[in-house]
Amino acid sequence: MIQFYFLSVALNLVCGLALVLPDRSHQWKLLDHLDAILSDAGLRGALGVLGVVTGALTIISPIQGDVPFVGDLLPSFTSALAGLVLLLELRSDRQDKANTASPEGTSEAPGQVPSPSSRRKLRGVLVESGRIIGLFAILAGLAHFLFPLELFL
Repeated sequence: MIQFYFLSVALNLVCGLALVLPDRSHQWKLLDHLDAILSDAGLRGALGVLGVVTGALTIISPIQGDVPFVGDLLPSFTSALAGLVLLLELRSDRQDKANTASPEGTSEAPGQVPSPSSRRKLRGVLVESGRIIGLFAILAGLAHFLFPLELFL
């Protein structure tokens, strides 16, 4: 459907900007304003959820005339991955705040099962490479916008 196509392009661009812009000084005022808007935790969470959902829906529902599944593989993957990184950043920020607030300094809440170290390492790698993933999401969104029916774009 064309609506998912639009959402895929828009969310690739916005999620990519949300991952690339924060924690940097910007030469232009427009980027400073975008950075201030995209740094809001609620907006980042909503973008994360929308990115993951749109990535899944873009795979399921390709636009008319496109090759099913393969035609939208790159933009749906980058949208879902950028959304996942945004959600993981939010989770790690909340855990950091909980760690500083708890007197013992434990990272796990009472009754919560600690996550395996491999999952923690994967989460760390994804969060650390957020800018690279954001750049790929921006590039995939632009390519998907400029070349709508090309295979693998």
